[in-house]
Amino acid sequence: MDQNKLSVYAQSKQETCIANDKIPKSLYEKYGVNCGLRDKNGKGVLTGLTRISKIVSFKDQDGKKVPCDGELWYRGYNIYTLIRSISKEAYGFEKIAYLLLFGEYPD
Repeated sequence: MDQNKLSVYAQSKQETCIANDKIPKSLYEKYGVNCGLRDKNGKGVLTGLTRISKIVSFKDQDGKKVPCDGELWYRGYNIYTLIRSISKEAYGFEKIAYLLLFGEYPD
């Protein structure tokens, strides 16, 4: 792919990336997430919110937080589902890379 075609393609996907990766500022306050190197008291580390992955290591059981078998979700897909899908498809790596870059599974 020549540089001009690549540039045109990247520009055509810009809005998709922005739409799929934007996190409302209100969620930082709601969940108490710092979005800088310092918290309100001058202490802290860099933290953030992501729509790329989710890790589940605890479940609520009778109102208590209990450890569970871990789950990894990637862009809303269970990682095991993604793994099973690429074993049957010729372009599994490319589809997962597309999912990472653009926030949606390709058609």
